[in-house]
Amino acid sequence: MNSMVAIATFASGLVLACSSAGDGDRKGDGWTTVVDTIGDTVVVRTSGGSDSAASHTLVAEVSIGQLDGEDAYTFGAINEVEVAGDGRIYVFDRQVPALREYDTNGKYVRTLGGKGAGPGEYTQANGVAVHRDGRVVLWDAGTAHINVHGRDGAFITSWPLPGGAGFHTSGALFVDTAGNTYARTRIGDPPQTSMSGSQIFGTTGLVKWTREGRVTDSLAPPPTSIEPQSLVASTNGATAVYSLPFAPSQVWAWSPLGYFISAETNRYAVTLASPDGQFRRIERAIEPVPVTSEERAEVEEQTTASLRMTVPTWRWSGPAIPSTKPFISSITPGDDGRIWVSVSQPGERIPAGELPPPPSVQVGTVDPRRRPEPKWRSPTVYDVFEPDGRYLGRVAVPPKVSFKAMRGNEVWAIARDSLDVQQVVRYRIVPGFGGRKP
Repeated sequence: MNSMVAIATFASGLVLACSSAGDGDRKGDGWTTVVDTIGDTVVVRTSGGSDSAASHTLVAEVSIGQLDGEDAYTFGAINEVEVAGDGRIYVFDRQVPALREYDTNGKYVRTLGGKGAGPGEYTQANGVAVHRDGRVVLWDAGTAHINVHGRDGAFITSWPLPGGAGFHTSGALFVDTAGNTYARTRIGDPPQTSMSGSQIFGTTGLVKWTREGRVTDSLAPPPTSIEPQSLVASTNGATAVYSLPFAPSQVWAWSPLGYFISAETNRYAVTLASPDGQFRRIERAIEPVPVTSEERAEVEEQTTASLRMTVPTWRWSGPAIPSTKPFISSITPGDDGRIWVSVSQPGERIPAGELPPPPSVQVGTVDPRRRPEPKWRSPTVYDVFEPDGRYLGRVAVPPKVSFKAMRGNEVWAIARDSLDVQQVVRYRIVPGFGGRKP
C-alpha cells in the first residue's frame, strides 16, 4: 500500500514522505510528495519509488454471467454497469434491451422498465447512474429522456433532454453527492449542417438537472491549448474524420464531488477545478512511452482502411503519427471521488489464442477495404489518487476486462471469459488502499 501521510494544510514547498498503511502494510517504498501553491493552484507532485512497488492486484469475488441458462444471467452486449451505495449492481444489456438489478452477491432481483417508448421504457441507454438516495436514472437515446426509478425499481418520472436525441453513446450520465444529474452531450454552439447533410452539434459539455428534474445549467469543460489533429477523407458530399493516432488531446471527466477533472495528455498533469474557484493539479514524473514500428504500421493500416470506406483511393495525407504515446489515456472518477488516471503503456502482441479466426479468402467474400483485425494492444494501467492529490498506487487491468465502477477497494468490471462470454465481475483490490473511507 502506498498512501501519503495526511495533508492537513497546503503550503509552498511542503514535502511529505510516503508512509504505508492499510491492508498488506508495505514500508520503505520511497515515495515523496511535494505540495506547492502557485497562484490559485495547489500543485501536488509525486516522485520516487517504483511502479512495481506501487502495484496492487485484483481478486475476483463475484461474477454474474454465463453461456447458457436463465435470461437474467446471459448477456448479449453490456454497455452500462453501475453500483448503488449498498452494493446493488445495475447492468444494462443493449441487445435485449434491459436494465437489470442484482444484489451484492450477484443474484438477480428485478428488471427496471422495459423496451419501448412509453413511461419508464427505453430503447438504448446512453448512460445509467445511481444516486445516494437509491434513485436510478437512465438516459434513453430513443426518446431523449432521463428516466427516474425509485429504490424499489418503480418508475417515478422522466425529464426531457434539451435539444432532443440525435445520437447514441454510452457512459454519458453522471450524478453528484448533492443529488444532481448530468448528461454529457452537445451544448453551446447552434447546430450546423455538414457536407453530407448531417447535423454537426456544438461543444461537448454537460447538461445539469436538479434533484427535482429542473435543468439549471450547461457546463463547458475547461479550455485547452491543444489543437486536435485529424485525418480527413471527403468525396461526393461524404466526409470521414479520424483523430490522428497517439496525438495529444484533452481528456476530461466529471467528479461526483461536483467539479471537472481534466488533463492535456502531452504531460502528466491532472487538474481539478473545484466549485470554490481553487484549482488543484496532480503531477507525476514518468518516462514517455515510445510508439514501436510494429504499432505504427498497424495503426496506419487500420486508419487507412477506415478512411478508404469513404474514399477507396485515400492515401495518408495528414500529419505523421507521433513517436511517443500521450502520457495519459483517460481519466475516470471513482464513486468515492478518487481519481483513476489511465497511463499509456508499451504495446504488446495479442496472443494467438485470443485473435479472431481469419476472414474467408474466397473471391468476393471479403471487402478489400475492410478494417484489419488488430494484432497489438495497449494494456490498461491506472494510477489512483485521493481527491487531495495523494498517490495511492497502481492497478493493472487484466486483458479482456473493462472497469466500469470503482469505490474504495472494490472494482466492478465487464470481463470476457475464455469463450468470449460477457460477465460482470466484482474485484477486490489487494492490498487495499486504506486512506479515507468511501
